[in-house]
Amino acid sequence: MCFRILIILVLLMGIIEARPRVDSLRELRKLMRQQNDDEQDQHVQHFKDDIGMWTHSLEQMGLNFVAFVDQCRPMGSQCSQRHVQRLLRSIRRSCNELRGQLDILEIRYLNKVSEVEILMPTLQAVRGVLLKYDNMLKLINAEAFKLVEQ
Repeated sequence: MCFRILIILVLLMGIIEARPRVDSLRELRKLMRQQNDDEQDQHVQHFKDDIGMWTHSLEQMGLNFVAFVDQCRPMGSQCSQRHVQRLLRSIRRSCNELRGQLDILEIRYLNKVSEVEILMPTLQAVRGVLLKYDNMLKLINAEAFKLVEQ
């Protein structure tokens, strides 16, 4: 009988020792939080890189837009209606492509980047710039025939 009690005590001691300690669980949680923070930082950096490339494309579209206006604005320029319409379509296509790329970036990083801190303010700012380009294209498109006829 004493032998059975001794075996039960040894088994209970083994079970007690086998239980995870609170310290090890805290350490595990800490490591998991650190890993999540590292992943978040990586996603933020990738988002910033992708937005940087997107803004570079936006800048290039803006330069093309300015070159178009500078080319066709002066009196006596050789810009025919057909040429102006072709350039406007090209710039509008670039604007639509940028809008599509921005939507893709939003979908890609929606759950990976903290919306409050980085994602939404950045997307709202670049959408505002894109909207200004779009409005300017609409204005020039409406006035294109007048510009060409001068």
